[in-house]
Amino acid sequence: MLRLFYRNHSLKLILILFTLLEIFIVKFPLLNSIGYEFSLINGFLLFFFAGLISKAVFRKVEFSSFFYFLFENRLLIISFLLIPLLLSFYSTVFVTKCPVSLGIKFYFLITFFSFLYGLFFAFLSNIIFKNFILLIFVSFIILFLTLSFLEFYFYPQVYSFNPIYGFINGTIYDEDPRIDNKILYFHLYSIIVFVLLYNTLKLMMNKNYGKFKIYFVLISLIIISFILKPYLGFATNKYILEKNLLSEIETDHFKIIIDKNIPIDAKRNVALLHEYYLEQVCSTLKIKYDKKITSYIFKDNFQKGNLIGSASADIAKPWLNEIYVSYENIDETLKHEIAHVVSSEFGKTIFKIAQDLNPALTEGLAMFVENDFDGYEVDYVAFLFLKANPKFKIEKLFFNTSFFTSYSAISYVLTGSFLNFVSSHYGIDKVKDIYRENNFDSLQIENFDVLVQDYLDYLNSKNYPFNKYKAQLYFGGKSIVEKFCPRNAAYELRKANILFNQKKFNEASNLYKKIYSYSKTYQSLSGLIKSKLMLNEYESALEFLKNEIEKFRDDQFYFNLELLLSECHLVNNKIEESIFLLNKLIIQNPNNNYINEAKFRLLLISFLGKESFYYYQKSNFEKYEILTRIYSVEKKEVVLLRLIQLSQQIKKDYYQFLNNISLEKNIDGFFTNLSLSKFFFMENNYDLSRKFAVDALKINVQDVERFKAIENLRMINWIINYKDEIKIRIRGK
Repeated sequence: MLRLFYRNHSLKLILILFTLLEIFIVKFPLLNSIGYEFSLINGFLLFFFAGLISKAVFRKVEFSSFFYFLFENRLLIISFLLIPLLLSFYSTVFVTKCPVSLGIKFYFLITFFSFLYGLFFAFLSNIIFKNFILLIFVSFIILFLTLSFLEFYFYPQVYSFNPIYGFINGTIYDEDPRIDNKILYFHLYSIIVFVLLYNTLKLMMNKNYGKFKIYFVLISLIIISFILKPYLGFATNKYILEKNLLSEIETDHFKIIIDKNIPIDAKRNVALLHEYYLEQVCSTLKIKYDKKITSYIFKDNFQKGNLIGSASADIAKPWLNEIYVSYENIDETLKHEIAHVVSSEFGKTIFKIAQDLNPALTEGLAMFVENDFDGYEVDYVAFLFLKANPKFKIEKLFFNTSFFTSYSAISYVLTGSFLNFVSSHYGIDKVKDIYRENNFDSLQIENFDVLVQDYLDYLNSKNYPFNKYKAQLYFGGKSIVEKFCPRNAAYELRKANILFNQKKFNEASNLYKKIYSYSKTYQSLSGLIKSKLMLNEYESALEFLKNEIEKFRDDQFYFNLELLLSECHLVNNKIEESIFLLNKLIIQNPNNNYINEAKFRLLLISFLGKESFYYYQKSNFEKYEILTRIYSVEKKEVVLLRLIQLSQQIKKDYYQFLNNISLEKNIDGFFTNLSLSKFFFMENNYDLSRKFAVDALKINVQDVERFKAIENLRMINWIINYKDEIKIRIRGK
């Protein structure tokens, strides 16, 4: 075989080309270490190169069987497998310094099998049409990719199993690759199918069937194998989704497939919210949308990830008129996903989205219509970012791939706000023109820079208050390409979290420490400190966090670490330092959740001292008893909502705390009224929900905060006015 290689100039050229390509690949983020993306790309490459290799080999030698072909070319095959592996291993160990064990597992489960399958189909191609081996081989590649594309296009799923690339995990927001036995089962299934193909080929050749008939039969068997995938767990069609969710709600404009475990009253709320948000979206876009939308509501992100492959993001498929949302995310994402579907009325391409599949326009339009980022209008949040980052070039979001390389919140908020500006100055029809054409020509501006300056002037004219800590909270994150070893970290973090929840704190601590050593993520640091606290290593936890927290000075999780550091001071009996950090957090005011938590902890310290550290480890009944005692002495807003929520969880009467309630006319009272309004809305007590919504608006707060209360009251009024008119039919309760 070596003599063949030395005499075969085509093989030498292919090997050199492949090596140069691999050297080029390892220069890119996510591809510069052995891992998921590297294995995925090399799965594609080696499947394709298998065809080139086989053509060069078959031109010189004939092989009686596939296994004989593999055996005779074993050194060549091993060489092609080792070149990427060794290059990435070197880059991983000496450049990125990521762990290699998970990457090698990926390489075996994806790249090795892809190369093997590529060699197999190259061998089949040679048997069928020796003179057209590459043409037939490429036709197999096109078939496999087309079938997976059709799965993505017509099925709800975003994950994919394919012999060419192994598996695609989900969206870019799902960092944990979640390797499980399913990929092994898929390989077993693929091998069974390919053995059937091979035997069918041999049988038909022995019976002297024509080559075109043999080719047609093989293609048909491959198509059938893909059709069977949903029923074997390797794809998800609508039947599989409905079989798992089991409950259905129908309204005038929606067919909602929802998890049966969600309570009946909650299902009615879900139906009403769908209708409300649809009217809002149509009103903003000035569209009458008569098509019935299918909405899949999952009980949580975990179920959604298992069924369609998108655990970390809710999604829409506008071309199917379908949305996929977790119940826990309804408030945050439902309107956004409905906007994607409605915009299909003027969308382009086969996906019914922005022209040229422009991601900035696609997501920006939905964000503009939603006009809500953590309860703030999108213009205000965009102002925060641009004030904190005055050198940021807005145009790069629209005209290159930086939409994906930037932190997602930046891309979504800025594009949404920019389109909001276009709508307010040029009209909604111009926004639709931009979406349809993927350019700003319809605005008849001198150049894009002029439009950007007008946009900046528009934001500045609103006289928004600036808070750098709020900007840090919303935009201090990193995209996946900016993180260190993100796949390894996410995979091992899941394992560490399982150990922690199983109260195996020593093992969890060691794994968190290992993850933090290479990834430097907040999640691993937080897990490590919490493990140390549970192991009573109080001083060690305090010293370690004090040394590390400054590395997160500009990170969005800095405020979480301040809360954690306050805990460490508290358990070490350094109460003044703990109180100082909590007061510091109140002054920083990243958002109300942090202020509320800081004030609550200060109140606990004033009543319980050092023992307040153990409050979060107690049962709900014990927490309820503690807060009841505190509330009897000091009727603070930060206690009231927690008491009501605990009462609900342990099935005690929470209306007792609403008797003669008198909330302060300040920011605390504002947010408490707003939170109570949302709580009672979810309890289907719309009258009480409206009462607290109105009370919130009676309190004088900044306009940027008032916005969320106005939107909340608008929603409640709409629900109250139309709930009896909307026909809701629930099946499979």
